[in-house]
Amino acid sequence: MAWAQALKRIIAALRGKGLLASVPFDATRAPFLSDVSPDHVEVADASWVDDTVCLLSAETPWSLVDKIRETITIVCRIARDHGLKVNLKKGKTEVLL
Repeated sequence: MAWAQALKRIIAALRGKGLLASVPFDATRAPFLSDVSPDHVEVADASWVDDTVCLLSAETPWSLVDKIRETITIVCRIARDHGLKVNLKKGKTEVLL
């Protein structure tokens, strides 16, 4: 429950900073049929229990590194605010490029 509450705040903070990626979206093509038809849809997170993925994108490798740093800072700060600690040990927290 604590992680769910923290995750809501994390996504809001990432959204507020413009850090979340978006992907092209066409509501007329399956499997994404809906009444809403934006050109892009935001990709907030994918989570399973306490494992979370945040999708980021950037125009340059250097700006991606900046976004990764800012995202990790936000995640760790908000987790701490909720009494949680992000496990930064090898094999537990990764960045995939």
